[in-house]
Amino acid sequence: MSKKTSTKRPSPIKHTTLGIGLVGTKFMGKAHSNAWMSAPRFFDLPLVVNMRAVAGTKVQDVAEFSQRWGWQCCSDEWQDLVTDPQIGLIDKCTPQPRPCGSFDRRSCRRQACGV
Repeated sequence: MSKKTSTKRPSPIKHTTLGIGLVGTKFMGKAHSNAWMSAPRFFDLPLVVNMRAVAGTKVQDVAEFSQRWGWQCCSDEWQDLVTDPQIGLIDKCTPQPRPCGSFDRRSCRRQACGV
């Protein structure tokens, strides 16, 4: 039996990390957390994903969410994510009319919207 040779090129070494901040801990927050954890398994990403911080409205709920879904830290203030220098992208997973409507897009380096 002959061995098949792979034609896939080796992945380039990833030197850059992208810190992710997630706003929202309900259904879409869970879905996006799962996506951030799984993305490197599905895609050859040019950056290493770092699930840096999650923000929500209730301190206890956010802490439990953070631990369950693998986020490094948490806050009950979304502004903390905007000012964290280790976060390069904020993934907003809240309904549009929520208080995050005052989300200062100019202060964000990059932003992704779940809605």
